[in-house]
Amino acid sequence: MRTPPRILLIRSSDPYNTGVYYSRAFKQLDVPFSEVLFDPAHFSVMQMAQEVSLKNPYHFVLVCDSGKLPEIDFLVEEKCPKGFISIDSCHKFKMHQEFIKKYKFDYVWVAQKQVVKDIGKNTLWLPLAADEEIHCYYPSLVSSSGSSVFARVAQAIRGNLKCYDIGMCAAPYPHRKSFEKLFKKNKLTTNFHYRKKFASLTSQELSKCTLGFNSGAGFRGNFGKDINMRVFETMANGMCALLTNTDEGLGYEDLFEEGKHFIGYRSCEEALEKAKHFVKNPLQAMRIAREGQRLVLDGHLYVHRVEKILEVLK
Repeated sequence: MRTPPRILLIRSSDPYNTGVYYSRAFKQLDVPFSEVLFDPAHFSVMQMAQEVSLKNPYHFVLVCDSGKLPEIDFLVEEKCPKGFISIDSCHKFKMHQEFIKKYKFDYVWVAQKQVVKDIGKNTLWLPLAADEEIHCYYPSLVSSSGSSVFARVAQAIRGNLKCYDIGMCAAPYPHRKSFEKLFKKNKLTTNFHYRKKFASLTSQELSKCTLGFNSGAGFRGNFGKDINMRVFETMANGMCALLTNTDEGLGYEDLFEEGKHFIGYRSCEEALEKAKHFVKNPLQAMRIAREGQRLVLDGHLYVHRVEKILEVLK
């Protein structure tokens, strides 16, 4: 059996960045790799990468987008193949395009489908994902086949856990705060946290809600539209149905079935209408939550994304 290439993963030291989940996935798949972590406030990673190279020679360099792109001077002359995982190219298209051109990446994996054809050559769509151990509530009771035992346990304790109608943990964009006000005005109980709950704490907060809410950064058109991390992380939770905005061409129709795996809306009015409906019909919400979780655990974890990367490297 062919030995997999040793990978040098360059990622942010931010503990809640996407790069962390890719790192965890490499470890879970027992892929040989080394890491260089950079502080987003200090972008140069040249010296650390050279030190790692001397200890563990690598065959492929993989840079994971962190929101802020680092200076990686040694990559300009790097002879081995290199790749870039682009997360925020929908918001920062030109910046990412210039970054890709500067370092002459051989492969680019883009999280947002609509920019794949325009950002450069050798570009593939690689959506965001979830981490089963972090984003799935009660992970020890959940299997990829959707354990019926878990379903019964979840329903039995649901009454003790559910405290809110709808909740979200995300960045404090104005339109998200507007949605929170809209829901409160219409007598829905809310559990919104803005940059205060992360990772497993997010999973705990969402498990208290009938609905897990998402409104993308580009909902108002101020930023590029996308399928963000909250989509996969909320669906992985399994205790709340995802209520999220959708747009044509982003890839929702390729990954999920609306009404079965998630609840979609295209306006504030539709979001409120559906929120009120499912709060009144929590068993419907639970069925969607379970179907969404089953789909994510079966095919949309970061280990599945790393497997896609390894297929290309073979």
